[in-house]
Amino acid sequence: MYNAYIHVGMHDVALACVVGIIIMSFSSKPSRKGNIIQKLLAAVCVMVVLVAGIAYILRTKDDYILKTNRMLSEQSRVAVSFISLSDFRDMFSQDENISNRARARLESELYYFSNSMDGVGYAYVAEIVGDNHTVMADSISDNSFEVIGRPDGLGTADAAIIDNMQMPQSLIEGPFISAMSGSDAVIRVTTPIVDNSESSHYLVYEYDSEAYYSEINQHVFHAIVIVASVLILVLCLIWFIFKNIELAERNQKIKAREKLFRAIFRRAPVGVALMYENRIVAGVNPAFESILNRTEAELKEVAWEDLTFVDDYEAENELIEKFRSRELDDYEIEKRFVRPDGDAVWCIVRIIRFELKGREDISHLCMIQNIDQRKKAEKAFKESERSKSVLLSHLPGMAYRCANDIEWTMNFVSDGCRELTGFQASELIDNQSVAFNDLIAVEYQDSIRKEWERILQIRAPFHAEYEIVTKQGARKWVLEMGQGVYDESGKVIALEGIIIDMTARKKQEERIRYLNDHDFLTGLYNRQFFEKEKMRMDKLKYMPITFMLCDINGLRLINDAFGQNIGDAIIIETARFLEQYCSENDVIARTGGNEFSMLLPNTSAEDAYSLCTKIQSNIEMRNQTVGEMAIDMSVSIGYSTKVSHASSFSDVVREATEYMYKRKLLNRKSSHSAIVSSIMTTLYERSQETENHAIRLAEISKAIARRFDLNQSNLDDLELFAMLHDIGKVGIDDRILNKPGKLDDEEWTIMKKHPEIGYRIAMSTPDLERIAEYILSHHERWDGHGYPRGLKGEEIPLPARILAVADTYDAMTEDRVYRKGMSREIAIEEILRNRGTQFDPDVADLFVEALQEYEQSQRETS
Repeated sequence: MYNAYIHVGMHDVALACVVGIIIMSFSSKPSRKGNIIQKLLAAVCVMVVLVAGIAYILRTKDDYILKTNRMLSEQSRVAVSFISLSDFRDMFSQDENISNRARARLESELYYFSNSMDGVGYAYVAEIVGDNHTVMADSISDNSFEVIGRPDGLGTADAAIIDNMQMPQSLIEGPFISAMSGSDAVIRVTTPIVDNSESSHYLVYEYDSEAYYSEINQHVFHAIVIVASVLILVLCLIWFIFKNIELAERNQKIKAREKLFRAIFRRAPVGVALMYENRIVAGVNPAFESILNRTEAELKEVAWEDLTFVDDYEAENELIEKFRSRELDDYEIEKRFVRPDGDAVWCIVRIIRFELKGREDISHLCMIQNIDQRKKAEKAFKESERSKSVLLSHLPGMAYRCANDIEWTMNFVSDGCRELTGFQASELIDNQSVAFNDLIAVEYQDSIRKEWERILQIRAPFHAEYEIVTKQGARKWVLEMGQGVYDESGKVIALEGIIIDMTARKKQEERIRYLNDHDFLTGLYNRQFFEKEKMRMDKLKYMPITFMLCDINGLRLINDAFGQNIGDAIIIETARFLEQYCSENDVIARTGGNEFSMLLPNTSAEDAYSLCTKIQSNIEMRNQTVGEMAIDMSVSIGYSTKVSHASSFSDVVREATEYMYKRKLLNRKSSHSAIVSSIMTTLYERSQETENHAIRLAEISKAIARRFDLNQSNLDDLELFAMLHDIGKVGIDDRILNKPGKLDDEEWTIMKKHPEIGYRIAMSTPDLERIAEYILSHHERWDGHGYPRGLKGEEIPLPARILAVADTYDAMTEDRVYRKGMSREIAIEEILRNRGTQFDPDVADLFVEALQEYEQSQRETS
């Protein structure tokens, strides 16, 4: 019975737990709605367990009360069965002796019963009539007493339960105050012995209340323990389920966060890597690989210092040492990394100590961010700021910000203020010493004010050129470029701009205008300006107007003989000479290489003729007064006068040009002869060549030529050729001409050009054209190894072959600064030895005879 009761109760509780747990398990989906359902199910489950547990406890109590009552009822029936009915009837005998003996035996039985049964304290036989109890015999005395009803102070709940749980033929009541002790609480068990219509006799005994309830309470306690255990188990299971659900939710969140972290890790623009000491060991994200342009495998193989740009390693190394010694837990630095291609990339590097249990191979976390573009931008910005600073500091003027008032009150001016105006910047700020308006030249102040007012109305940039007066009183041209500064309502709050010194540019513009209108060599007007002036003066008020054309004679010959510099000097001197004959209204210009043109307004033909005569006369006077080294000036002049609009200016120019060329032909012979004489004089003065040397060559050459039966004309040409064969040396540098030692290769190359120079001089002179070819060939050799053309044999003109022998003999026998002259015999022997190679063999053979003739004539003359 006991085990069955327990089994039935536990089954109910277990079933409730299993149902609850199963339901909760099926509803363990980690969601907000699922959480509410789970909590509701958990509450229901706990309530089911509590209700089932209480029911189980109450049922256990009722079961054990019934069991105890049955036990007491059984004890009472056993006790009744041991009472002798004869003794019981004898107890009512009229015979007192019989009655006493019967009572004694009955009391003895009651005593035995009360002592043999645990928990039984007092037993008696009573007659009960209605509510009256009369003790007939008891287990402790012979006196009878009346047992009165249920005593006050004892609980009625238990009595009510007992009253409702009567066993057949036995009545269990209580608890009551013990009739024997008067204080102990007992349970009264009443069992009928005999029953008749008049009275009823019962066996009554008192059972100890504590003994009665001890077992009941013990099993109720066990039931409470079981229910509490089940409840605890259920709560533990619920807690476990909720923990699992919580762990599942946390795991799901962790997975979501891990997924998010991986996505962020892979897509983050910041490079991340885990490191140990100075090497990358794990956790390299794509950004790290991309920034350094290396794969994770490559990064693991490269030491940190090898990744670092060499110029940045020392700065970071100090931080690394502090980090290793734990002086720092993290550090940040801007540095450059080296990519595999050698390029450097700027990064912000953040190193953080990162230690994990069980991961001894990781010591810190490295994060890098590419700031290469920022660095370039910073560099560009710094360069821009530097450029602005340099620009402002080196600006040929000043930057400014000023008020839009009558004084142009300055709020800011740059350092260029002092160089531009002569005033310090502080002197102009707030008009401390002077207002900027006072610096503007008076004639520009109103126009500048009106221009600013105009451009501020249309919000256009300001641009103006004007003059200022500096602190030292000097005037400067400036260019101002500015604009208005407006507030939100469109009101002008300031003016900003720069003022640049334009003085140099203005001068340059004037210089350019001057160069556009003037000849750069002489400073006279040029052809372009002269043509414009012709058009301007082709008006009646300038008539009669004379056009005069002047041309320098022999300029080409001078250039060939003396060089371009001397020719330019002649042009400049001629320009200065002609310029002095022009009045203020006259226009003189260089209109060609050796040509000058003059416009003489209000000048008649007679006046022009007088002017030409005066110019030519003064040129002759000049040539007579200059020294022998000076080159004669020779100018041919032509002119024509326009007296009305009927004639064309082009006809006037053509007529003057024809007149000039006629004069040039008349002057040509005399001018060229004078120039040649000047050239030879200059040559003799500059070099070791002498006129006596030329005369000797001429005489020896003619002596040789007569043996070839040349006519007198050819002999004259040969004599002229001998006198001028080295005329080209006038174009050779004095340093080379007079060098005492041997010429080097470069000097010799220059020296070998003198035949060509002499050829050009001769070709530019009508009287010398016929000997130009001889001059060009006088250094050619019979074997073709001469210069400048490498002619061979009879390709060389005969006069040149003759002069080559004579010139060589005279050169060998004459003393020089750097050597003593040879004897006559050695010189002749040297010439004969070179016949057929350097010299024409026939000329060399005839030379000895011709030399004797020359020597004989010299002796006769002396």
